[in-house]
Amino acid sequence: MTELAIIAYPRLDDADRAWIESIRARHDPQVSRIEAHFTLVFPVDVLPAPVAAHTSMVVKVVRPISFAIRRAVTIYNAVNGDLSPS
Repeated sequence: MTELAIIAYPRLDDADRAWIESIRARHDPQVSRIEAHFTLVFPVDVLPAPVAAHTSMVVKVVRPISFAIRRAVTIYNAVNGDLSPS
């Protein structure tokens, strides 16, 4: 099995991408590993082939959605017991 996650990359204009990445550079230890993204399914140990097949089927029938994020809040982290990213 392999640890897999499913993510989506937002479509951002250059100024918004630069702003988000500048914040991530200061606060996100994963900034050098992956661009700004939304995690749709958090990492889990699974067999890659069935996940890839199902994901391919879903993305063929589900259309992208437009939305605006107007606020972000810090949520208590039950994994490590504080307000920082796990």
